[in-house]
Amino acid sequence: MPSRRRVLGAKAELRTEQIAVLWAPLEPAIPLATVEEQVPKPVRARVRAAVARAAAAITNPPAPAAAAVTVRAPAKRPATKAPAPYGPNNAEVATFIKGVVELTPIQWLRVLDRRQLVASVTRQTGAEPAGVVRSLLAAIKGTRDLDTFTRCRSFAAVERAAVTVAAKADLTYDESMRGYGAFGEIVQLDYVDVDAFPKLVAALNTGDWVKVAGSIPAVNQDVVAPLVNAGAAMLDFLEARSDDEAVAAWQAASALVRRQHLAPIKFAASYAPFASAIPVTNPRSLGAPVLRYISAIGRLSANQCALLAKPWQMADDLSSVLSRAAADGGSRTAEEAAALAAVVTVPMRVSGSEGWAAAKTAAFGGRVIGVRSRLSLEQLEVLWRPIQPAIPLASLGAITKPRR
Repeated sequence: MPSRRRVLGAKAELRTEQIAVLWAPLEPAIPLATVEEQVPKPVRARVRAAVARAAAAITNPPAPAAAAVTVRAPAKRPATKAPAPYGPNNAEVATFIKGVVELTPIQWLRVLDRRQLVASVTRQTGAEPAGVVRSLLAAIKGTRDLDTFTRCRSFAAVERAAVTVAAKADLTYDESMRGYGAFGEIVQLDYVDVDAFPKLVAALNTGDWVKVAGSIPAVNQDVVAPLVNAGAAMLDFLEARSDDEAVAAWQAASALVRRQHLAPIKFAASYAPFASAIPVTNPRSLGAPVLRYISAIGRLSANQCALLAKPWQMADDLSSVLSRAAADGGSRTAEEAAALAAVVTVPMRVSGSEGWAAAKTAAFGGRVIGVRSRLSLEQLEVLWRPIQPAIPLASLGAITKPRR
């Protein structure tokens, strides 16, 4: 007879049929079903077992795998984007630099001819002599191996000194010396004119540049550095061009760099010579009434220019209304486009102060038409009065329902 312990001990290795056969001799005395029946533990035993499991979990906690999942890795900071070399208007300046070196001789003739026309109304012929521009280019070239901070200060010092040299005939000795800055200690400028000043700048060594830079108080590097970078990009090209071409290109490039800091009419006066060869206004950004207005400016006659040149005044309350409407710069594109068209067209009809007055009035019209949707019909008509005799508002299709 098989032993009960032997059968039960080997139970895990036997099939159910084999267990039944081996247990048959014992079945009458000890039914197999009673052996396999699970007897529940007493309540006290179950509680003790639960407490023991809880104590084990507290004293021997599992590895904090879940905690590792919930702990967030420190977020990676995005890499600091390097400032654009030519400032906020980087794309426009880069396009200009690329375009100016590709101008044909015929295009250059048109640029210089238009520059003379613009100067006939702006009276800026001698505002920035060639000697000043050549001095700035010499400073950019002479400091190319120095750090940006030193280059910016040196550039500002040369600009101040060159302008002082150009105007010293109208300045006192003390005023001239203040304008010369460190240059008054490095070189003798009493008998140097603005055309000779670039050669003195080009002869400075590194020690001189450090001294020049140290004589200038802090400059706004965000404003000056783009000018230095633009000049460096055009340096080789401008050195080979005539004085008139170099001055025209430099004035246009510097106006583009400082575009947001210049009044639209001032920007137009500097950039107008290149407005056709290298456009900076996208017609798609202008509404139909603005495009019609710009087209009308291009067709102005001498009589219409004379009408625009008439003096006018604007009431303070209307001035405030227009300022609020244009506060976010929404009218700037239209005003710049109108100013560029006016500065190009008006000098072909009238010159001098009359031409400048007409151009400014035309530019003002661009500001008004640019914010027409923010004005009531009455406000629009009153603000348009200086332009109405030359370019009727109705001809632009700009009259809409009054703003509520």
